[in-house]
Amino acid sequence: NREIYNRADDSVARVLAGRPVVLRRSRSYVPSSIRMQIRTEGIFAAGAELVNTFALGKGSEVIMSQHIGDLKNKQTLEFYKESYSRFKKLFRFSPRIIASDLHPDYLSSEFASGLADELSIPHIRVQHHHAHIASCMAEHQLQNRLIGLSLDGVGLGSDGNIWGGEILLADMLGFERVYHFDYVPIVGADRVAAEPWRSGISYLLKYCQGMDAVNELAKRAGINTARLNLYISGLDKRINTHYYSSAGRLFDAVAAICGVITHAGFHAEAPMRLESIMDENERGYYDYALEKDVISFGPAIEQIVQDVFDGTKPSVISARFHNSVVNALLEVVSELSMIYGLKDVVISGGTFQNACLCNLLYRDLRKYNYNVYLHSSVPQNDGGIALGQLAVAASVTAQK
Repeated sequence: NREIYNRADDSVARVLAGRPVVLRRSRSYVPSSIRMQIRTEGIFAAGAELVNTFALGKGSEVIMSQHIGDLKNKQTLEFYKESYSRFKKLFRFSPRIIASDLHPDYLSSEFASGLADELSIPHIRVQHHHAHIASCMAEHQLQNRLIGLSLDGVGLGSDGNIWGGEILLADMLGFERVYHFDYVPIVGADRVAAEPWRSGISYLLKYCQGMDAVNELAKRAGINTARLNLYISGLDKRINTHYYSSAGRLFDAVAAICGVITHAGFHAEAPMRLESIMDENERGYYDYALEKDVISFGPAIEQIVQDVFDGTKPSVISARFHNSVVNALLEVVSELSMIYGLKDVVISGGTFQNACLCNLLYRDLRKYNYNVYLHSSVPQNDGGIALGQLAVAASVTAQK
């Protein structure tokens, strides 16, 4: 009956590509450290907004916090601050450099900014998807330039749009965005992830002729004509509208269009349900288009709509869609490998918690003799972002 000094949630893991991968790094993992090849002393990384963890640099090691959670309410933010103070005392840590996400409105970023101002120390902002790739690189002690596949739901891009389907040439010092999923405007901001019908309608409006599929989806989602017209008007006038290259929103859209789900009860429910129904024996796929630096799944959306109207089972549509995403990523990796002579491929981001997608992509990349690096003891979701932020900050500092 001892008093709990530092509470920690249960850790969660899943088998991906034949190996256990930690999805929530907490009890029994924390505070074990991750060794780096460069000096990390005095660097504090604030982490992301969702499934937050933070990280401290000691010597040449990184000490990550336990799972904090989504920094969306006062109680969780207070636990975040409390945990930082406790880790600072436990490990005799004195911050000299602060690292945070590029998004200025994340509560973790605000905390980092305030701390940097208070102590008058440097503050390094790291782009979200670069941090994902750097996190996996740090776990495997990689330094050289490589191909990074970073797929998730939300991350502020350097162009001010919402990224999430990113193919990068990256090292610890920086990145080049060489391909990304096509931008689609979606109305709703924070409501978008909870209401997959919004993504579905936006994708249909962008890629499909006529309103039949849009009206059918709206009817299934319980959206009356007046509300549908209001949504469309919001898109036209760009009211509360953001441009997404997000893999998460693409999966949301497909789940809504093929009738799997229109309203989500928890984070990432739509992609999870789409994965859960996949017919693993289906080998078909949909088309996509590579246009300069863009991967467009417009042809796939059109073909999915045709399958829906033809009465194709959602399980078959799900399988064909997953196969299409794998095919697109494989083609892009092949192209970049030939152009730049790279064989190392890092896979990171919450979308790759999807076992069907991850297993298929890993298998095909290995078949063509790429060196494929997945997370293992550090989450590939935003719970691993802090490690990437710290690794980038340490590398940038070492160069100066």
